[in-house]
Amino acid sequence: MVLQQMVIDVTRGRYPVVVDHLVFELLQMRDAADMARCAFGFGDDGAPLPGGFRVHPELPAAGLWTTPYDLALMVIGIVQSRAGRPDAFLAQALAIEMLKPGAPKAEPR
Repeated sequence: MVLQQMVIDVTRGRYPVVVDHLVFELLQMRDAADMARCAFGFGDDGAPLPGGFRVHPELPAAGLWTTPYDLALMVIGIVQSRAGRPDAFLAQALAIEMLKPGAPKAEPR
């Protein structure tokens, strides 16, 4: 939610429009708008979620459904950015920071 508000404040645009322009168009991700091709959610028991997915108002955290193909385009864009390609989606330093390992998970008790 903080990211969403920050993008809105900085760009003074509507979040979906800004993300479409700055992410989806650059990476040629075209399947997000085609609900018939989107991946659907499954519960902890492995059963499909009623309606296919949960609807959340938090757009950055839970407001996007897309296809495995589009997700792969995102991963490729990040990998190319980390490699420092001149036409990369992100600055190399940002991609490196994004891919740093996080804190290890706590062991279950």
